[in-house]
Amino acid sequence: MSKYIYGGTISLEKLENSIIFDLLTSSNELGLDELVEHLQTHLVNTNNASWLKLNFAQVYQTASVNFFKLKNLDIIQKFCNNIIAKHPNTIFESEKFISLPEDTLISIIKLDDLQLDEDKIWDYVIQWGTNPDEWTSDDFLALKTTLKNCLPHVRYFNMSSEKVLEKLWPYLQLFEPKLCATLPTRTTPIPSIPSNIITNEHALELSSWIDRKGTTFTENNPYEFKLLVRGSRDGFDVKTIYNICDKISNTIIVAKVEDTGEIIGDYNPLEIRNNGNGWYSSQDSFVFSLKTENLKKFHYK
Repeated sequence: MSKYIYGGTISLEKLENSIIFDLLTSSNELGLDELVEHLQTHLVNTNNASWLKLNFAQVYQTASVNFFKLKNLDIIQKFCNNIIAKHPNTIFESEKFISLPEDTLISIIKLDDLQLDEDKIWDYVIQWGTNPDEWTSDDFLALKTTLKNCLPHVRYFNMSSEKVLEKLWPYLQLFEPKLCATLPTRTTPIPSIPSNIITNEHALELSSWIDRKGTTFTENNPYEFKLLVRGSRDGFDVKTIYNICDKISNTIIVAKVEDTGEIIGDYNPLEIRNNGNGWYSSQDSFVFSLKTENLKKFHYK
């Protein structure tokens, strides 16, 4: 830092990204705008972006606090918003979600390209506000006060009538007339993954494994996921799976372990044969655990 202050230059080649990020924070506090911009650009560079993703919670919290106070970390903020828009669970399912500042939450739900169903956004907003076991009039009044700046940014018109009745009707006391009349629709359509177990992000990860990609897809999934069998709907008999999926190839079976929440499954590129005659092999089949991200290969015989 002293070299930059007195000499106007700084070398980042031998510095760890964690040190560079600390340097960015200090530079921002000192109002060194030119250095702040240079450090941000360096960190979001393709070669360094992986560190930001691995330390996303720390980076986003720092960027958000400083952005709303000083408006200087716009490059990092844009980088973080892009990740949140594509992978909203990064924030909404984190332990730090409940403690997000109001301005930060509003900035997230204002994202036009946020890839999250509107009723899910509503659930998270309510979760952030409060979650008493039994609601009283005072609870509703307190929640209305807490959420008054957040509620106008939920796109209620994107919800189905069923979701409106399920999600909004119990909280009718929170709403004011003409709450969301001027909001646009979100610009990015949400890919529909017809599963109660895996998410869009899981589907992208599975697709990258199918294509043997070194890095996980972050958008534009090359495959369409169609629901063929659902245990809660069709039953768990193996014969049912074979009957419904007869002569269908490229199938994925997923299941969630009840006690641990671990998601396990397998991918089979071959046709499922209902007649069960013979054994078939493939070098492209695999089993997986989405919780541990531990991909193990095996071969059909």
